[in-house]
Formats: sequence, structure tokens, C-alpha cells
Amino acid sequence: MKVLLITGNIGSLFEEFGSALQKNWLKQYSKLVESERPLFIGLHFQEIGGKSQVVDSEKIATFFYELKRLPVHHGLSCFYSYIDKEYDEQKYTALGCCYFIHQSLLSSIKVWNFKEKEFQPLIEGEVLLENYETVQKYKYPLSCFSKKTRRWPRKGFTWTRWSFKNEIIDMVNVHLSHDACNVSVSMKSVSKYSKYRKRALVYTLEQLHTLPSYHHLLYGDFNVRPETKELIEHIMKNKGNQVINHIHTNNNNNNKKDGKPYKVVYQSLNGSKKDLLIIEDRLFILHDYDDFAHDKIESLLQFDKELDWLKNDSFKEMQLNFIPTYPHVEDPYIEDYLVKDPYIENHHVEGSKEISFKHTFGNVRCPSWCDRILADNSFFEKYISCSSVYNIFGEHVILGDHKPVYMAFEFPFGLLADQ
Repeated sequence: MKVLLITGNIGSLFEEFGSALQKNWLKQYSKLVESERPLFIGLHFQEIGGKSQVVDSEKIATFFYELKRLPVHHGLSCFYSYIDKEYDEQKYTALGCCYFIHQSLLSSIKVWNFKEKEFQPLIEGEVLLENYETVQKYKYPLSCFSKKTRRWPRKGFTWTRWSFKNEIIDMVNVHLSHDACNVSVSMKSVSKYSKYRKRALVYTLEQLHTLPSYHHLLYGDFNVRPETKELIEHIMKNKGNQVINHIHTNNNNNNKKDGKPYKVVYQSLNGSKKDLLIIEDRLFILHDYDDFAHDKIESLLQFDKELDWLKNDSFKEMQLNFIPTYPHVEDPYIEDYLVKDPYIENHHVEGSKEISFKHTFGNVRCPSWCDRILADNSFFEKYISCSSVYNIFGEHVILGDHKPVYMAFEFPFGLLADQ
């Protein structure tokens, strides 16, 4: 039985270029499903409705309607979905999840009812998980964030529990806090924001352990960042000599007088004085994004350490062989300044205009592997093999600021055999 897990931060799909991005996203998703032909799909979404505080429920409903009716879902007759509609600031998480189950599995899979504390048979057709009986939603408490936090961030997780005959699996959709300032994380080896994310993950695990523990699949937008200071030093070392300018806030161009740096510039000393990298609070402009190309990934992953404590303890992750999932451009009409890949251009296929970009990196944050899929050690050893696939989809297509991540793997057929 093929299982397909997908996590996608889809906030961009509900903003300025939402209509075009949704079409791109659904098309690339359809290609993936058609290729993998799964019998169970677990979709975890973050930032449903967009990144602003104003949520358009009609746009959300339209997207999920279009998703549900895709032709690739033929035969997946059971559709369980949850969309956070508690828009109050103290409750809202902007999380959503969808589970598509093939009709042949209806008698083999059950879903946990948290209220009745028992597994219940699946119901064919569409089931909305809005009553919280079969889904738990948690908003991270303020203790998981900075003490200076003024507005309660809409970060949290959802939790569903499934029985696959003789295996019980928790599927957890997480969305952790992001780095608020590029300058500070580029100057310290361990950022304070990584500590906040760890607090939230510890809180998540504590809630999961309120029930007898079985298997856990954690997948969502972890918002983790590489050790940015060391990563930048590594990249700049390969550039040869450079100079670093720290421009402080107490200069003539800034009203603040606190003396803190607000801009960092790495500049070439080869005579041209070309800016190699410019960092501001919400800018990360790299002159050459080839530093994050596929052939550089292995060397860059040495700085991807933030989840090591979790993976060294009780979880595992497949090898990362894909480009950073964030940040990417959100404007699908900006072809003029994106670098095109000659190979793709010279191997024309139908719709090649859609996949003509060598990279789609944006310039707001250091490229990072924010979106991840982790499995507990026992599950990983049992079911994740060399034939399993861990990747992104839509790499050369503009899908929004996050690239969706998926993991496809096989459950042994005997697992679902009648006992």
C-alpha cells in the first residue's frame, strides 16, 4: 500500500497572486499523485487563508473544493478534512489537514475519537473534522515565545490518530515560529528563535504523551534554520577575500540610537567591490544563489543542526537531497529576472514555460529547509526503506514562498490483511 505524506505552507496561495499560484500548486500536486498512485494521502497545511490577520473564508472554501474534486483522487472515496475556523486571536492557528483514503481500505483503517476514546470506522464520502472529536488542535502557549511577544502568534499543531489494522499512528501537523530578524541570527551561532521552536516541540511531545504512545509522524513547517552565521562564513570562504561592513542604527540614516547593527554587507575585494550578500532585518540578498544548488546541498547540510536533538533522541528523517524549501518568490509573472535553466529550456516539453526556472529563491531570509517530515525511530525502521522517496514538488515552478515537501513509502500488504 503506497502512502503519500505532504506538508505545504500555502499562505501565498491566498494573497496577491493567489489565483495563479493555486493553479500551479494543484497542477504540480496532481502530477505527483498521478506518479505515486497512493492509496492513502495525508496533507498537512499551514497558513491557510494567507499570512495576514484578515482571513477570507470563501477563498479557503474554494481552494479545498478544487483540491477535493481533482481527477487524480478518483477511487480515493473517503475524504477527511479539518480547517481551523476559530478566528479569535487566542485560538486561531491557520492550520488545516486533509486525508484521502482509497475505497478498498475503508474496512482496514479507523480514526480515533478523542471524545469517546475509541477508534471508529471510516465513513465513505466527505467528513469534516470540525467538531474536534477526531482531531485535536493546540495553539502554542505564550511561554513558547519571546517574553516581548505582543501579539499571540498563530502557531500550533493538530493531531489525528489512525489505526492501520495492527498499527496505531499519530499524524501531527506542526507550525513553529520563524526568525524575526536576519541580522541577529547572522551574528550569533545559536539564535534565540531556535530555542523558542524547541520549547514548542517539547510542548507538542508532552501533549502526545497524554495518550499511550505508539507511532508518531511529525510533519509541517518547522521553520528551522541552519546555523546562519557558520553557513555564511562557509559560503564567503569559497568566494575568496571579502570585507564585512556592520552599519549601526545610530548613523544618519536611521532614527534609532541604540547602537545595534541593522545591516550587514559582505563585499568582494577583487577590485569591483561587488556586494556578495546584503542582510537586513527582513532582507537576505545573495548575489549568486548557485551556492544553494543541488551539488552544494551536501556541504550545506552540516549547518542544518536545529532538529538534531530530536532526531538523536526518538525521531528520524530521510536524507535531505533537495534544495531549501524557503524562501521562494511569490510572483508567478517575474520571469524577466529569474535565471533560466539551459537544460530545461533545451528539452522542451508541453507546458515547459511553467518549469523554466533554474531557481526561484526569494530574498527575504537565508534559504532554509523549513518544511520537514519526521517519523519516530520504530516506524522509520519498520517502513522507511531505500525505495521510499523524500523530496519537494514544483521545484522549477513558482508555487509560493514555500516548496511543498512529500514522503512516499510502502506499507507491507500483509499489514492490512484480515487478522
